Amino acid sequence: MDVNFNSTYVLNARLRNSVQTMQGELSQRQVELTSGKKYDAGLELGSLTSHLVAARRQLQSAEQIKTTNGMLTNRMSVMQAGMGSMVSSAQDLIDQITVELGTSLDRGIVAGLGTNGIADFAAMMNTSYQGQYVFSGLNSDTPAFASYIDDPQSTAQAAVQTAFATHFGFSANDAQAASISAEEMTAFLEGAYSDLFDDANWSSLWSGSSERGMRVKISLSEVAEIPVTGNDTAFRELAAGFAAMAEFSGSQLDASAFNAVVNFSIGRLNTGVDSTIASQARLGVVEQRVERSTERIDYQSTILQQGIADLEQADSYETAMRINELLASIEASYAVTSQIQGLSIMNYI
Repeated sequence: MDVNFNSTYVLNARLRNSVQTMQGELSQRQVELTSGKKYDAGLELGSLTSHLVAARRQLQSAEQIKTTNGMLTNRMSVMQAGMGSMVSSAQDLIDQITVELGTSLDRGIVAGLGTNGIADFAAMMNTSYQGQYVFSGLNSDTPAFASYIDDPQSTAQAAVQTAFATHFGFSANDAQAASISAEEMTAFLEGAYSDLFDDANWSSLWSGSSERGMRVKISLSEVAEIPVTGNDTAFRELAAGFAAMAEFSGSQLDASAFNAVVNFSIGRLNTGVDSTIASQARLGVVEQRVERSTERIDYQSTILQQGIADLEQADSYETAMRINELLASIEASYAVTSQIQGLSIMNYI
């Protein structure tokens, strides 16, 4: 048969272990009472823990997408502001030239307007947000537009001057340029000059943009693509108008050929303004999609947060009652321990 030995040491050890266990639980319950959450949700939820893990994962994904949407919204706002500035710049130049059409146009002023216009246009095209060029599409680390007036001479300006010399047999600053008629100048501008803005030449001479815009996941099931890049027709029209005015207004062309340049430039700028406004509208559609998606994510996040809170939440009343029970048990254990420590065989001799 088994014989169990009892002693004051054994009794003390048992009580000590019991008190330690209760003190550990008491600490956990106090944390629950302070935080309002279960101390170990996984232990208490059991099989429902998978629901909690899934809800947290969905909430994390939703918050990440919401952050991305905020950055995308800011990026598109910068693009809208840049295009708005392009429209204003082009329209201001058109208005200034139009006012002077009834009088004698000062070539120096027109050339200066063209030079400033193409420089401002380049600056707007190369607008950046968080270190990325917003009009460059997928090539966000590359400037969207190459400077036209530059030192050393830009590739684009050299191509324009070469196209003129190839077409007429002399440069625009040669005295022979005075013999060019308005019809001949218009034919050049609408032919060889305009060819410099076709797909192949635009990519090699002017633009560093990609054909496609950035594609971003704006919800758990939806992807949006920015529909505007530096390769849009609108920007080619504006560049063609500004560059023609900058390049040929100060040349040796006679008055009729010079007027042909002005009329061509104004026509391209007008077309560019209309096309840029259309691009703003297309971008606005995506902005609305992102805004609605963010609103839905906010709603979904609220539901997920509530679901997580319901799973994690501790019953404050039950927790308080358990804390009181534990305190009472611990106090009782201390009292018993004190009595046991006072026991001695000497009391019974």
